[in-house]
Amino acid sequence: MYGGNNPQQGGGGGDDAALMAALAAAAMQQDQKPKYSKYMEGLLPLVLLLILGGFVAVRMGIIPMNIFGTKTYDVLILTDDPEAPQIKELQNVLQTGSGGYLQISAIPYTTELDPEFPISADQLANYDIVMLYQIHDKLLTLSQRDELVTFLRGGGKLIVVRDSGTCYPANELLSGATSGQEICTGWGGGIKEDLGKYIPVRCISPTGDFCQTKTIGNVRIRFLDPESEISPNPQNPYYPSADTRISRVTVLKNVRPEGTGRPIAKFQVMSGGKVVDTYYAIIAGEGVMGYKIVWLNYDPQQFPQILYKIITWMG
Repeated sequence: MYGGNNPQQGGGGGDDAALMAALAAAAMQQDQKPKYSKYMEGLLPLVLLLILGGFVAVRMGIIPMNIFGTKTYDVLILTDDPEAPQIKELQNVLQTGSGGYLQISAIPYTTELDPEFPISADQLANYDIVMLYQIHDKLLTLSQRDELVTFLRGGGKLIVVRDSGTCYPANELLSGATSGQEICTGWGGGIKEDLGKYIPVRCISPTGDFCQTKTIGNVRIRFLDPESEISPNPQNPYYPSADTRISRVTVLKNVRPEGTGRPIAKFQVMSGGKVVDTYYAIIAGEGVMGYKIVWLNYDPQQFPQILYKIITWMG
């Protein structure tokens, strides 16, 4: 009527054929897409199993961790004597014996250079882990304690060895005290802060002799959770093993977990196959601000494999 071809008269046959071909092609694509999706869905569980298997193999020591690359850590050792044999041995353990999957730089820095602390909290934050390991003098001034609290509040990672940092100069609180006197009451105190609220352990003594050391022998370490990330022998709670003994170790004998403190391991004093006494070996604490603290009741270089695990967990 308007001059166009009537489809019923055959004028649109070519258009109909093109339309049918397009619909057929679309139908084929729809048929192929679900098949491709089904293949992917079938592969997904296999990929997840491979990832899980790789993780378990690393945890069990079947696959070395360095297959996934080397992790680098910068560790600062705060000590009263950077030249002490214990500090030199610790540096050597950290820098040369980390099993190939850790690359650690360890720098000792004295806590005695400046009464206002040689390093500020901002400078401490440049290190992955700070270790407080004092050999002779266990002094931390009140301002030094404040700096450590600020460091922890910023998500810092701190390792404390035995009674390091449990004393402060007496003349900071007692006007008549001389510069050589010290008061040893633990990690608490500061000018504006209280470091003791963050340290996950407390020394206790009814006799007034605050943190008491003791040398014990014929011991093994028992991890309370065999699956702990800090344990060097996953699924085996004993270190070095159930039947192997550590000949000698110096510990604080009068300690207990405090605040967020979580016992990780204990020393077991053995007589034959029987446990006759126990002492805390490792206590850890974590905070909502991301900080982590590990307290060690022994010289850290004495058990390198545990130290490497601690560093990996903290980092």
